[in-house]
Amino acid sequence: MENENPTAEYDDILGGKFTSPDIDESEDDADADDEVRTTWKPELKKVVQMTDEDGKHHLLGFENYKPTRPSRAQQKQDAPKKEPFRDSAMLLKAVVSRNGYWGSTIDLQLEIQSERLLKLFRKHARRHRELSLDSSPLVIEYPFRCLFFLRSTFQSIYEDQKTPSDTKKELLPLLHFIEEPLGVQKHIEVYDELVLKQHQITFRMMWSIFPPYTPVVVADPDEPDAAGAGYLLESIDLSHDREGHTKWELALLHGHHSGESFQVRKTTRSIKYFNGKKDISLRQLPILPLHLLEEGQRNAIRDRLIARGKKYVQYCKADTSFLHYTGPVNLQTEDTSSRLGAWGSTGALEISERVVLDRRAQGEVDGYSDRDGSYRADSLGEYFSSGTDDDKPPTHISSATFGHVTLADLAKIGQSKGISVDHEQVKEKDITLDPVAFAKKRKVKLTDEDYFICQSTTVGFALDQKAWVYNIRISRLKEIEWNGDPFKMLQFTPEAKRLVERLVKGFSNRAEDVYDDIIQDKGKGLIFLLHGPPGLGKTLTAESVAESARRPLYRVTTGALSTDVDQLEKQLSDIFRLGARWRAVVLLDEADVLMSKRTTTDLTRNAIVAVFLRLLEYYKGMLFLTTNRHDDFDEAFHSRIHLTLEYGALTPEWRRNIWMEHIGRASARNRNKNLWREEMFEVLAEIDTNGRDIKNYARTAYAFAQAETEDLSLQHLMIVLVNNLPEVRRKKHEGTFAKLRDMERVLSKEMEALKDVENGTEEARE
Repeated sequence: MENENPTAEYDDILGGKFTSPDIDESEDDADADDEVRTTWKPELKKVVQMTDEDGKHHLLGFENYKPTRPSRAQQKQDAPKKEPFRDSAMLLKAVVSRNGYWGSTIDLQLEIQSERLLKLFRKHARRHRELSLDSSPLVIEYPFRCLFFLRSTFQSIYEDQKTPSDTKKELLPLLHFIEEPLGVQKHIEVYDELVLKQHQITFRMMWSIFPPYTPVVVADPDEPDAAGAGYLLESIDLSHDREGHTKWELALLHGHHSGESFQVRKTTRSIKYFNGKKDISLRQLPILPLHLLEEGQRNAIRDRLIARGKKYVQYCKADTSFLHYTGPVNLQTEDTSSRLGAWGSTGALEISERVVLDRRAQGEVDGYSDRDGSYRADSLGEYFSSGTDDDKPPTHISSATFGHVTLADLAKIGQSKGISVDHEQVKEKDITLDPVAFAKKRKVKLTDEDYFICQSTTVGFALDQKAWVYNIRISRLKEIEWNGDPFKMLQFTPEAKRLVERLVKGFSNRAEDVYDDIIQDKGKGLIFLLHGPPGLGKTLTAESVAESARRPLYRVTTGALSTDVDQLEKQLSDIFRLGARWRAVVLLDEADVLMSKRTTTDLTRNAIVAVFLRLLEYYKGMLFLTTNRHDDFDEAFHSRIHLTLEYGALTPEWRRNIWMEHIGRASARNRNKNLWREEMFEVLAEIDTNGRDIKNYARTAYAFAQAETEDLSLQHLMIVLVNNLPEVRRKKHEGTFAKLRDMERVLSKEMEALKDVENGTEEARE
């Protein structure tokens, strides 16, 4: 460690990129003698306070103290003057209390009486919330931790030539007391040896590395530099958990954004008891002050957390953000019906997929909040300027004080913040403030300090999981890498492919005044119906369109929807609302049950169809419906669908293209690039199968080759095909398999010959 002052590095950080608005040290300490009493004795008087049988307190000097309680006559005879020792600058008071059967207890406290010293404390000790700085005398409870942190400041004041002599005289006994065993001498010695020299800490001394209002970071092994969230420490206190285990409880300030406004919130974290010593590092401590990190690491972490905080606020304020995420998330299940297909697990899982960040929609649809702790202010600047005590009323209207207020309150408080009040529009005596509108009107400007303490995680909708997920790490979010030719794998006639592309492009670029239904808000969507057997490209069509339009693909399976009409309507309304809000391509898979013909006997089915018809009519987004039973549709749907595409059996050419695409991807990492030939795909195309099966065969063959630690070859694919195709289909394609086996043998001989040539060349060189 370079500096013996445990707060020096912290002060330097605050003086640089971090500034603490609660500390105004522009006032010169030389003014400490202005208009103060001049008769204080520059001493620290040691006294004992006892309580007599009538409950009255008596003060005695240490030299006159006797552990036995005096008689009433003796108390009367020894009655001191009305205010004993009130002329001493400081009192070190031992408060003796008798607890009946348990005997006496002694509590030690330091009382600052001198007005000069009180002024110094009120100026320099505002970070120490345990002190009642407005009281006189100022009481400091044992073990006097604030003196440990203030000692360097007071020493500097004492050594300053501008400090008046009377102030120095009164300050000197305090400096001497700090260095005494009753003061913080032992703590200083242990700190110097343990922290400064060894860069280690014990559980007992943990408080000494956490000055009030110091920036701290929480250890997270999955983040760069192992630094997770940043906080501003408010206080640290010894506590116990429910099992009685000792722990340090840290009160921390962090930044949360609701999507509408930023808030500074107070939460708690703990450090569990441990034996022995631990290194002061994020590898061994769960929470660490920023100022104790090596300078290079400290600056890197600080800058990274500020940058991450800016991204967090940006994502929260944006209507929507469409990104790719790789990392751990958590699922919650308080309301699984509103999660549109959540897995039903609150555990963590690893995902690598595209996500939509939308704070407002998440709060409305999902209902769960990742907000932690209690509200404190709308920014750190406001937190410090309005006072930090819990029992102090706020000096501003904020999201914590929204509610029923009088007009006089609004005029007095609101106008002081530059918010106009139109008295003509207020008809009632009382009004209710709109928290969202008020927060927007105030336009709180955030600083680097606010960004530093922002949450490291957020909430989003995972499109593959079809669920809201939590604890998305901001640092793991990346911009999406789009497919340059999304329609390449789509095997369809050129005319149909071009029609889909043009409709999507026109819909994405349309103006508000284009041809529309004569009824407002009707018929503004673009709805496709895709029908045909499985595995022919229906889902791939929707995926290609979403990729081409660079929009989210919001896929919903009707099997995950409720059969209750009211609940189904709510689910579909949420789906369509989110789809339109996100400008997503909504894919409603297996929509048969929603589109079946209405009958006179099944009223529930009729109600479901009627609800779906009405929602379709007013949907403004892009929707794909897939089904295998086109003939069973209710006639009313035909007028609401803009394009119907029928998917028939794949042609040999299309199957060849699909084989080439999937095998090409699976063999991309082959060391030998000559294992696959054009003619192999021509023969594979003879096998009567669909695109989904081809994809599965290629994926399984790739996994098989990986397990064998070999390049993917025709041999691996043949083994997979033989074991997966039913016997009837194997017999049907016996000729095809014979061709493939011949190709495999020829390729094997070519590879062996090539290997012999390479070995011979190597021997000749030797």
